[in-house]
Amino acid sequence: PGPGPIGLRRLGDHGPDLVLIHGIGRVAATWAPQAHLLQEGCRVLLADNPGFGLSRGLRAPLTVEAHARLHQRTLEALPPERPLFVVGLSLGGMIAMVLAALLGERCRGVAILASSARETGFFRLAPPALLRACGRLLLLRGRHAAMLPEIVSPECRRANPDLARRVTELQKREGTRRGSIARQLLAGFRFQLTPWLDRLPARRIVVVGTADRLVPPAHSRRLAEMLNAPLFEIPGRGHDLALDGGAPLARILRAELLD
Repeated sequence: PGPGPIGLRRLGDHGPDLVLIHGIGRVAATWAPQAHLLQEGCRVLLADNPGFGLSRGLRAPLTVEAHARLHQRTLEALPPERPLFVVGLSLGGMIAMVLAALLGERCRGVAILASSARETGFFRLAPPALLRACGRLLLLRGRHAAMLPEIVSPECRRANPDLARRVTELQKREGTRRGSIARQLLAGFRFQLTPWLDRLPARRIVVVGTADRLVPPAHSRRLAEMLNAPLFEIPGRGHDLALDGGAPLARILRAELLD
């Protein structure tokens, strides 16, 4: 358990705090590949969203703001001497933006990965990807095996042929509270960025994989324009940059967010 309501895992113990927030249906432990790349020189905090993993005892809220306030209570219970940076993927990107605004001066920067908001047309997910995933759901018993081809690049799947099995086992081991995914979807669908824009830290970046088949990269481009933030596109990478971002994502976060 964390110092507040949100469950946390920690890697490293030197430098600033780097908080990684996962997306819909995932658990914080899926950040492990990135966490191991980033832990040298910073303390990486893997935060489980309400209803998942170490936070599965919490009911998932119906708004992004309520998610963010649970994270805020947890982080504000930590010793305040370290600079703090927040990174969020997909729904986690929405939470990260609100959390950064709520933390005020304590948050030095925010990175939004493959995310969106109502202003960018949040629910305009790519129909072909959704249809293919739905077809696989009828054939495969594991949800993650069905979704991985739509959210992870072929290169990543070739390099990790047992990825679907490992992710499915990880998700089952970490646990999910019933109904949490549906509640996350509703929270994301309702999220509006405009009320939080003026409260975000000056250091902000947007990152997207050019091969994101689930949430079109156009969403990230619109977000970057709204945020007046630099956009970094990682060639050939898919939606789930926690699994698929590899060394390129770690380099971007180090060079553009932490340094």
